Amino acid sequence: MRMRLHSSARRAAISLREIRSSPEDFGNRSPALRVVGRALDILQAFAAVEPELTVTELSHKLSLNKSTVHRLTEMLEGRGFLTRNPKTRAYALGPAILGFTGVVLAQNDLGAISYPHMRELRNRTGETVTINVRVGVQRVCIAQVESPHELRMRLNIGSPVPLYCGAASKIFLASMSPDEIEEVIRVTKLKPMGPGSIRDPKILHGQLKQIRDNGYAISREERIPGGITLAAPIWNMNGETVASLSVYGPILRVSRERLASWIPLVTKTARTISGELGYIERVEVGKQAEFSQLKRGQR
Repeated sequence: MRMRLHSSARRAAISLREIRSSPEDFGNRSPALRVVGRALDILQAFAAVEPELTVTELSHKLSLNKSTVHRLTEMLEGRGFLTRNPKTRAYALGPAILGFTGVVLAQNDLGAISYPHMRELRNRTGETVTINVRVGVQRVCIAQVESPHELRMRLNIGSPVPLYCGAASKIFLASMSPDEIEEVIRVTKLKPMGPGSIRDPKILHGQLKQIRDNGYAISREERIPGGITLAAPIWNMNGETVASLSVYGPILRVSRERLASWIPLVTKTARTISGELGYIERVEVGKQAEFSQLKRGQR
């Protein structure tokens, strides 16, 4: 997503000059340090339950005067850390945040561990393979190995997709608590994105139960017409869903039989990556314990 630097953001240059003050100023709790602290407070004010906030709401939440909040939000918008809804004038976290997400994930080895397995899965399925992480009420693709076919599906790295839309998103939603799921539904209003988008909360809840029971998710044309996806969860050493692994291809090339053949490939690859992240696989009576991890949020 390309961001334009508005003239209003340029007028916030005074804040940037303050930030560039000398190290001695920071040690003395200078105005520059206060600017940095307040800017970070603004970024931390956004959460899954409050993905958008107006200047007034931020002012009340942080006990700052509106002129200070207005100046800082303009600066953050100009640098891509915030975006503004032109209709509501409310702010939300911007794409620049994702750059830090990628660094953290790389440091935690998710990217380095996943890439060889993603390439192998791409070679075996012939379709695009992605790794996705949750950011608030959305998920973003952080890594992708594209299909070699001329006609192929692909995602824009870092582009957000709602948690109710698509198999790679619903993997996260299925792992969340009932209250968290209801909050996602309330905030997003299940706005349709593609011809297969689910708009009925009852149908969505039914799908999430099926995902927990099966240990994987399938979606058809929920985000883009003509696309079909199969996804499985990736867990960390604590059994928490930290990412989703998905195979994404055009419906016209993916028959029911071919889709069914992906299930063991995707789930096994996701388990392998999970194991390398520290997850220890256990076997319960009658079923594999890792599938039950998706139900943790329901307990």
